[in-house]
Amino acid sequence: MLQAIDAISSNRNNWIVSNIKKEGHEITRVELKPLDISYYCGGIFSKCDKTLMMSATILDKDAFCTSTGLAPETVKFIRFGSDADLPIKYSTA
Repeated sequence: MLQAIDAISSNRNNWIVSNIKKEGHEITRVELKPLDISYYCGGIFSKCDKTLMMSATILDKDAFCTSTGLAPETVKFIRFGSDADLPIKYSTA
């Protein structure tokens, strides 16, 4: 817990603070989200020989590697179309 507090304190501009819940005068919940996750990914990825990540929103390999702290030459990036492409119908009703 102290390591997390130190990480937040050392880079305050990297964090979005939201969903603060109070009960009386006591804060019971705070949601913290880092903007730059690269610092945290290395510790997670180093625990595995291989990691599979899937997403419909990874649009650029180099940008993804930068944001996660991965070396692009160690990443296999596979892109393919979607079978779920459906025409969008708009209604004026």
